[in-house]
Amino acid sequence: GISTGFYSILLALEENPNSKIIISGIGFSGGGHFYKTKRSKKFNYDARSAVDRYLIKFLYKKLKKKILSVDNDFIKFSNVKEYNQRFF
Repeated sequence: GISTGFYSILLALEENPNSKIIISGIGFSGGGHFYKTKRSKKFNYDARSAVDRYLIKFLYKKLKKKILSVDNDFIKFSNVKEYNQRFF
């Protein structure tokens, strides 16, 4: 299924229709969690990130234009612009 990070992006776009959305900490390359728990050792999130990479392609262009990111991984897979101070 879709990651909670992807849902967070959709929610931010819905709740802030007149704003740019800056994304940080959501990558599309998979892997485990930053923090280590018993649960994080059991699960691999590569499949979930593959779903996110697939679905971001279908996000409306007018919404995608509102997204900026500081993460190179996210920028590469989603084809959004890099956040830069000059945008504000």
